[in-house]
Amino acid sequence: MVQTEITLPKGVRDVLPERTAKRNALIRNIVSVFEGCDYREVTTPFLEYLDVITQGAGKDLKKRVVKFTDRATGRSLSLRPDFTPQIARIVATHYREKKKPVRLSYHGSVIRLAEDASGGQKELYQAGVELIGAPSPDADAEVISLAIELLKASGLNDFKIAIGQVDFVRGILDEADLSQSDRAKVLDAISKRDSTLLNEMSTTLTHGDLLIPFQTLLYLFGGEDVLYRRDEKKLITNQRSRDALDNIRTVYESLKHKNLSNYVSVDLCEIRGFDYHTGIIFEGFVNGVGSAICGGGRYDNLLASFGYPSPATGFAIDLDILMLAIERQG
Repeated sequence: MVQTEITLPKGVRDVLPERTAKRNALIRNIVSVFEGCDYREVTTPFLEYLDVITQGAGKDLKKRVVKFTDRATGRSLSLRPDFTPQIARIVATHYREKKKPVRLSYHGSVIRLAEDASGGQKELYQAGVELIGAPSPDADAEVISLAIELLKASGLNDFKIAIGQVDFVRGILDEADLSQSDRAKVLDAISKRDSTLLNEMSTTLTHGDLLIPFQTLLYLFGGEDVLYRRDEKKLITNQRSRDALDNIRTVYESLKHKNLSNYVSVDLCEIRGFDYHTGIIFEGFVNGVGSAICGGGRYDNLLASFGYPSPATGFAIDLDILMLAIERQG
């Protein structure tokens, strides 16, 4: 009798009792923080129809969906790749007549195809919140504050939440009037912090001189010094970027008023979720851990794809990375 090798698919793993106990204790703490801030927990299914779960999703997420066919109906199904579209669907179908804003929380596994060519999947355990129906900068400050309080309550003390806004970059790109291919190249250079390529494009493209602000701002991240540069009016000439900068300032000042600015940095060239987010974006980082521990931002267009236009903002935290950060901090 030939024995089959006992293995797991790429990107998934067993979590044994000791680590499961630690994770469950962390989850209980997280849920307690969410409940204390009036975010009510929901449970969502691990299976969704593909055309539903991908409504309004960013291009990157759509490429990473694990999908298959429902033999009973012939429709394409998806394993849950992200909680946010599910929360949007829940609000659009169950909360239309409810008073806004709606505050919901969640935790559980998501699974996505690997970003590289390994052919595997990647299972993540996430916890997060969504604040639906609140368009103001105060709402963005609320969810960023909650992310900070959650990391503090988990025992971390050496972390930063980097905030930016996609419209800041969009304004400069729109003003430069680039072709789709050149726009993609510039975004790739910004994501890689490639100042050499940006310098080349600013001198060779038509209207490329309008990309010059990226040369100055690419490596500039910090606190108030980033938001209140004396040369900003010369650097930034379009209204869209200026409005974005004003919005970041408002959110930062709100966090400062809450005595949380020590945990916040500003990155004007952050473009994570460029196609998906519509306003403030943010990520959390811990010294000694290379990956972002949490991420979120404003996504005002998503609920409209479910037939219920509504402003929204939120964040998710990766529990495995959080546990790693806690262990490395000692």
